[in-house]
Amino acid sequence: MDNLPPKHRAFIEQMKSGEDFELRGFQLLLERSNFDAFFEALQTHGLFDPERNPGPVAGEKAGYYRLPYWPPLDYLEAVAKRAGERADGTQIDKVLNVVRSVSNWRDVNNKPRDNYTTWYKFAGDVPISVEIGRSSAAGLDVMLRRSAVQELV
Repeated sequence: MDNLPPKHRAFIEQMKSGEDFELRGFQLLLERSNFDAFFEALQTHGLFDPERNPGPVAGEKAGYYRLPYWPPLDYLEAVAKRAGERADGTQIDKVLNVVRSVSNWRDVNNKPRDNYTTWYKFAGDVPISVEIGRSSAAGLDVMLRRSAVQELV
């Protein structure tokens, strides 16, 4: 994080100030050609922390719920895809560590966070992108998919 200019540090801090700021921040990062250069800074500042992955929220009607979209998902997918294209094993491992961390996270009642959008992305887009760039990731991809499916059952 120390290698980022103060302007970039302030940008990342601003992303942490609210859901809308976080979503827009990830969208703006993805417009940059060097979006993947921010991965470690975002991770250091906790934007990939598993507890940030939202669970069900009560809907407008009684008895209904909605699942908010976790803003880092598209960013993680793009970083995984780029790492796969570049066969960057180090970056692939960093993305997979986020996937593992979120997949293994439990609340105080030892329950996983129930967000089908996150599991869908992890079971499909993110690991598949990684698998393209590194054949040894295929076994981990299957393991992560099996883990995510077992969590949902």
